[in-house]
Amino acid sequence: MLAAPEKLTSSFVKNMPQPERTIKGNTMGIDYEVIRESSIYHSFAKIKTYDIFVSDVSVRLQVEAVTGEILERIREEDNEIDKITLAFFRDRDIISSNSFDVAYVTWKPVGEITRQIADNDTRDNYEIDILMRNEMNEPR
Repeated sequence: MLAAPEKLTSSFVKNMPQPERTIKGNTMGIDYEVIRESSIYHSFAKIKTYDIFVSDVSVRLQVEAVTGEILERIREEDNEIDKITLAFFRDRDIISSNSFDVAYVTWKPVGEITRQIADNDTRDNYEIDILMRNEMNEPR
């Protein structure tokens, strides 16, 4: 049996890596906020991950709407990012201990990130993969 995640202490939250920029908003009546932003080391590509608190998201259509808005905002500020991962959470207290509790989204090139894609910022063959927590155990 899995132990319940520990509540985050205020000192832990204060010392969590903070996003480089403030990304907050509301789309389709859903409030969202980037809580944590991280860079993943890669020899030539720029890869970023974002942990996102969402007020009330339960269906794929809502995740798609919030994803579209967040990706647009991130890419407007930095069009050199080659891969973006978004982990959506409804519960702020589990952000440091779980991978996601709503959805896990990846914006990436079809196939691998190549040096040509990274160097030329070629974005014409990209896809968005969405894994919904509530769909993980459902039959396909």
